[in-house]
Amino acid sequence: MLIMHGLAWRQAGYTYYGYGMCYLLRLSDGRFIVIDGGFNRKKDADDLYALLTKYTPKGTTPTIALWIITHAHVDHHGTFAFQFLNNYKNNATVENVMFNPPGGGILTAPANETVTGLMNGHITLNNAIKRYGAKNIRSHVGDKYYVGDAVIDVLYTVDYQYPKQFNYYNTSSMILSITLGGQRIMFTGDASNEAFDKVVKM
Repeated sequence: MLIMHGLAWRQAGYTYYGYGMCYLLRLSDGRFIVIDGGFNRKKDADDLYALLTKYTPKGTTPTIALWIITHAHVDHHGTFAFQFLNNYKNNATVENVMFNPPGGGILTAPANETVTGLMNGHITLNNAIKRYGAKNIRSHVGDKYYVGDAVIDVLYTVDYQYPKQFNYYNTSSMILSITLGGQRIMFTGDASNEAFDKVVKM
């Protein structure tokens, strides 16, 4: 089952649909693959947990076999690193996390952001992974993972940029292909044109 977790929010009568991403894939054994998760907002974590419990077999605790963080912008990792960790860590199991950030030397002067701020985001994410007690998987182009009955092909990671530097952080977003239940789906996170160009050439 594929579930898209809606992250729209309302403020002053205006419904805001921009930014953020969260998908859930339910495996045949009842576990989940979660992709990103949304903002550092309690509502996003509450809604995610409600979806997990709704589709978890009765009498069992929600188990996330793999939580994929495509890149370290807070609208993609905030729920994982803050709200879900602080509110539901003891109510759900996170077995593995897939996250591959760029090193500081390759990322230079991103627009409207600071390298230090983004590197601090990486530290926050790595600390969160440790607090979950999960295994940290640093994926690379060409890797293939078998998670339950899902097959994950890694089509692009930031490694493919080396040694070239870049200044648009979305270029670090992973691109994955996941095959499950006879369907194959590509997840692109916020990948940039630069990343897509490389995937097309491959």
